[in-house]
Amino acid sequence: MLLVAVVVLLGTVAVCDLLAGYAAVRLDHIRYGDQYFSYALAADLAEAERIERIAQQFRGTAYVLCAGAFVTWFFRLRRYLGRVAPQAFDRGPGWAIGSWFVPVLNLWMPYRIAVQMWTAPRPGPVRARSLWPVNLWWLLFAGTQLAAYALRAEAFAPVPGLRASPAPDLALAGLETCAAVAAALFAVRLTAPHRRPAVPTGTVTPAPPS
Repeated sequence: MLLVAVVVLLGTVAVCDLLAGYAAVRLDHIRYGDQYFSYALAADLAEAERIERIAQQFRGTAYVLCAGAFVTWFFRLRRYLGRVAPQAFDRGPGWAIGSWFVPVLNLWMPYRIAVQMWTAPRPGPVRARSLWPVNLWWLLFAGTQLAAYALRAEAFAPVPGLRASPAPDLALAGLETCAAVAAALFAVRLTAPHRRPAVPTGTVTPAPPS
């Protein structure tokens, strides 16, 4: 059930990203109009600002809930695979949580753990598995983190007299949406082979995470 919660929350994050991007574009249109010099009614502007603020709040809440569920799933699957194939890992399962919260280290350590989980022995015939779902997920995830950091830095150091465009927010929303879809694909494909392990008769293995 944890995997289902992760996928549902990732879908919620994607929807909230799109809604937040739409709210930002709508607010910009009301403020500046098609030619950037029209006047907006105070009531329309206040309503657009309220909707944009609510959209950002939903976006932030969904992201926090999704991050908690995803890291929990990541840790539980790493712990399970560590019992099934301990030789596949060079660090303890605690790194599946701690690596996300260490600055700089979180730009590559979770990816390394994900690759080790992806290539760990699994039930069924031994087959080479392409890393593209892992690489796609991490490329988009790391890209969103760097883009969000750059956007915050720009917000704290605006250029005087320059109109704030919604384009960066819209681009970030689109990137985060793609990252959420890639993360869901990665989670499903990583977990699927371990949902019903093919175990020889008389062999006891740890129960896979729900």
